[in-house]
Amino acid sequence: QDILTITFTPKHSTVFVFASFTARLTDNSGLAQMGQVLVKGRILVNGTVVARATSSITDQGYDYNTGYYWVITGGQVAFTGVPVSVTPGSTVTIKLQWTIFRAWTDGAWQVRIDPTNSTLGDHAVLTVFD
Repeated sequence: QDILTITFTPKHSTVFVFASFTARLTDNSGLAQMGQVLVKGRILVNGTVVARATSSITDQGYDYNTGYYWVITGGQVAFTGVPVSVTPGSTVTIKLQWTIFRAWTDGAWQVRIDPTNSTLGDHAVLTVFD
């Protein structure tokens, strides 16, 4: 699934792609559920995959029986300075995509990226230096 897309006309024959996103395993209320998910990201240039990365998310929520919070983590997938050969003057489309693989969970769940939630530090960024 596409997260972010940039279409531009490069001036140089090599551009550098920087991208990252965070994700969290949550239930419908936005709270964590117990589970583990692999979050996979990839960079595509004109439809061709040029880089892949994976992160593990292990989230556990509030235990109502004991009153303790369990570990709540998010996963970050990042690409730093991926060099991409392009043709100067020809339009290029670069995409940041993601998919998930559920290892296990204890109930209803979803994986979220919520860049509007500054408290949790969620973000999705795609930057190209030409």
